[in-house]
Amino acid sequence: MATGSIDVRVENQLVRFVCPTPLNHDTVVAEVGGQRNSGVVIKAMERPRATLVIDEEGRIVVHGTHRIEAARAAAKELLLRMGMDDSGLVAEMGPVVVSFQFDRALNLEAIPASLPSGTAEFDARLGCTTLTDVRHSLTVQIWPNGKCIVADARHPNMVAMAAVYWNGVFNDRGFFVDRICGNRMVYDGPILDNHFHLNRKGLFLDAARSFQRVGGTDLVLVHCPDFSSPPETLEGHRLAYADTLSMAKSVRDEVGLGVRVVLGPHPAAFAHQFERWVSEDGEAGKERAIENYRHSIQAALDFVHEGQAHAIGEVGRPHWPVSDEIWNLSNELLDETLHLAAQEGLPLQLHVEGESEDTYPDLAQRALRQGMDLRKLIRHYSPPDVREAHTHGLTPSVLCGKGALERLIETHEMAKNGFFLETDYMDDPRRPGAVLGPKTVPKRTQQLLAAGVDEEVMWNTHSALPNLVYGE
Repeated sequence: MATGSIDVRVENQLVRFVCPTPLNHDTVVAEVGGQRNSGVVIKAMERPRATLVIDEEGRIVVHGTHRIEAARAAAKELLLRMGMDDSGLVAEMGPVVVSFQFDRALNLEAIPASLPSGTAEFDARLGCTTLTDVRHSLTVQIWPNGKCIVADARHPNMVAMAAVYWNGVFNDRGFFVDRICGNRMVYDGPILDNHFHLNRKGLFLDAARSFQRVGGTDLVLVHCPDFSSPPETLEGHRLAYADTLSMAKSVRDEVGLGVRVVLGPHPAAFAHQFERWVSEDGEAGKERAIENYRHSIQAALDFVHEGQAHAIGEVGRPHWPVSDEIWNLSNELLDETLHLAAQEGLPLQLHVEGESEDTYPDLAQRALRQGMDLRKLIRHYSPPDVREAHTHGLTPSVLCGKGALERLIETHEMAKNGFFLETDYMDDPRRPGAVLGPKTVPKRTQQLLAAGVDEEVMWNTHSALPNLVYGE
C-alpha cells in the first residue's frame, strides 16, 4: 500500500461571524457600497482581500481567505467602516474545501459500492464517484482524471491522510488505469483548453462537464465582461472579477477540473467606452476611459497577487477598424501593460487584430522594449502557423477548428517552445457552440496524435507549457 505523501490544496476556509447587533442590509449598502444579490448583500474588501456576504440574519460570512486571522480582520474592517464596535464578535468555523490529485486516471466503474472504511456511489449528473470515508469522516468526490475534492474537511492534514490511504487501496485493487477507447490505448495525459469563457446564463457547469466527458482535465477560464454594461469603477471591476473567480471555484469543486484564471479588460469594452465617453465629455472622457482601463488592470493584478488569478488578459487592441486615436491609445495602454507584466513576471493573453504579416513582429518588438519574456506573451486566437520564424518568439494559442489541423501538423516541429490549443468557447445562449464547442480541444488532441504528432508534443501543449507560462 502506498505510503508517500500527496499534496493537498486548501481552496477555501469558510468563516461566519455573528455580531452582537445584526447588520442591516440597507446600512451596508448605503455606508460602504455593498451590492444586493438574491437576499444577501456582498461587499468586496481590498485590505485584507476577501469577499464578505451579509446573510439574511445580518451575520458576516467571509469567503476567499485561508486563515481565521485574515477572515476576522476583514470582518472587523467592515464594522470599522460602518462605525460599529467589533467587540463581542463571535466566529463560527465552517468546513474547509480541499483538493488533491492522484497521479493516474481512475476507472470509476470498477469501484464497488462497498469498500474498506467506506462506501462509493457514482453520480451520473456530476460524472464523478462520491466516496463516503468513514475512517477519516470525509466525503470525497473523485473524477476519472484522478482529481478529488473534499468539501467538508475539518483540517487539510486529515485530507492528506485520507489521500494516501485511498491511493493505496485503489492501487492494490487495480482501479488506476490507462484510458481505453474501444480496443486501443489512447493518450491519457492532461488536456487543457487555453481560452474558455463561462456564463451563468449559459451552460455554465454543463459546458465544463462536456469538456471533461471527452477527456478534458484543465481550463484556462478567461474573464468575459458584460459588454452591454462593463464596469466603470475600480470596485465594479473587482466585483466582476470576483464572479469569474467564483465560477472557477465552482468548476473545481463541482466538476473536478483544474482551472487557471485570466482577468483583465477586453479591448472591445475599452474601445466602446472610450468612444461613448469622448463623445459625451471630450478630453475629460478620454481621461476617464484611461483611468478606468488602469483600474481594471489594478483590480486584476490584486487578484494575481492574492494567488486567485494566474494571468492578465485578454488585453490588446480592437480586431475591427477603429479611428487612429483609439488604435494609438490602445497601443499606448498595451505598452504600459507589457511593462507591468515584465516587472511582475506575469503572463499576458493578447486579443489583437486578425492575421497580418506585421502583427507578430510588432507585438514582439513592443514586448522586448518593455523587457518581457516572450514565452509569457500568449497570442489568443492564433492562426495555426506556429513556426518560430512566424511567431517571433510569442506563444501561440491556436484556435483549433478543423481547418487548422493541416497547417499545425506541418509547422509544429518548428515551434521553439510549443503551442496551446483553444476554443474561445463563449457560453453565449444566443450563439450556442461559438466560437468552438467545449468538446473541441480533446477531440483535436486525439486527431493530432492519430495524424502522427508525437505524444510528447501534446504533453508539452497540455502540461509542461502551461506550467512554464502560468506556473504550476
